[in-house]
Amino acid sequence: EHFGSANSWDVIRSQVPLTFQPTLELAHGDYAAWDDLFMFLKGRNLADYSLYQEAVKKVDVTGFIDYLLVNLYSANQDWPWNNWTAARERVPDGRFRFFEWDSDISFLKSPGVTTRSIDKLEGESNHIPVLYRALKASPEFKLLFADRIQKHFFNNGALSKSKLTETFQVLRADVEDMIAQVYGGEPFDTYILDTWIPQRQEILIQHLSSAGLWSTIKAP
Repeated sequence: EHFGSANSWDVIRSQVPLTFQPTLELAHGDYAAWDDLFMFLKGRNLADYSLYQEAVKKVDVTGFIDYLLVNLYSANQDWPWNNWTAARERVPDGRFRFFEWDSDISFLKSPGVTTRSIDKLEGESNHIPVLYRALKASPEFKLLFADRIQKHFFNNGALSKSKLTETFQVLRADVEDMIAQVYGGEPFDTYILDTWIPQRQEILIQHLSSAGLWSTIKAP
């Protein structure tokens, strides 16, 4: 019962089988609405406000941006070509939402905190980059993207340094003893706390700015 709903859902995942070629997997429902979304995007310029509004009826755009920001911030190396889940309630006004899935190859020391994850969205040809670039043609989308950066990266937002430091410390308290037992008393790795959190925000915002998603003119 997703989101407290008793309705059926379309649930689609991208995973890599033993062939190491990303493959769509239908977990529930069918591909009809998914195929309709990408057929709609094909050959349409969402800079046209009316067309962008039609896309908004098919995708939870605010949630999609938040989903992108999480993966961009963590520099998820096994994404966006792989390891994502999209789901849509099977009702007339249902919209696709995107969810974290198997995101363990993130926050890596190599390639490190300077990783330009935005380049994957700008250049790859799989579903999430195609959707992102179609939406990015709209000035409304870019304005909303900047609003979500403002919300999450500043003023103790979910991806701000203060909030992430707090979250790290809470999780560390929960698992530190367990990890010490499993790994024979090795010191707890604080790379995320010492390096990633202090540096990643400014680096990522520079990348987002170069992609036209952030401006030096801050939101009020």
